[in-house]
Amino acid sequence: MSMSAKEVLQKAKDLLSDKSRWTTGVYRSRKEDGSECFCAAGALYKVCNGYEPGPLDYDGYAEAYDALAAACGGSPISANDSHEKGYDFIMAAFDRAIAKESNT
Repeated sequence: MSMSAKEVLQKAKDLLSDKSRWTTGVYRSRKEDGSECFCAAGALYKVCNGYEPGPLDYDGYAEAYDALAAACGGSPISANDSHEKGYDFIMAAFDRAIAKESNT
């Protein structure tokens, strides 16, 4: 069963709520202590089972990605990696996307 875009967005935002779990330039990276970091799109992918054996929740990922793109005003990958936008912009974009999905 596919998650709704709102569910995916909320879980991805929760994953990134600790700024030390956020990264730029790659979807996912591993720190020296073994913990993982994700960019905005990588966090969406993670919560949709994208890095684990088993099926990817493609519909949930695609719908959440599109909602986040609208909230970013373009590619969430570009926004995530932008030096001008940064972490606070991404977290606010998640909030905007979640709010919009709550009204649909």
